Amino acid sequence: MVRTLKRLLKMAKQEVVDASTKPDLRLRWVNTMCYITQTWNSVLRDADYEEMKREVERIEGMVSGYAKERFEQSQTDTRKSDAQV
Repeated sequence: MVRTLKRLLKMAKQEVVDASTKPDLRLRWVNTMCYITQTWNSVLRDADYEEMKREVERIEGMVSGYAKERFEQSQTDTRKSDAQV
């Protein structure tokens, strides 16, 4: 669980600093980083394992959705630039 949280936090940080990430999506990544950090702190406080597992799965779903949106955004931007050429 800790490895998963570390991986998700690293991914979120990379998206936040990426200059091509649109502001509204960047804000969602920042919010996700905050939520991951809160979850991490709960793990450190020995929270209920099953509850934490559900939260990590929920965060993974959020991150996957944001990553998919980011991919779709890059595909749209590529199509727009190809059409202008």
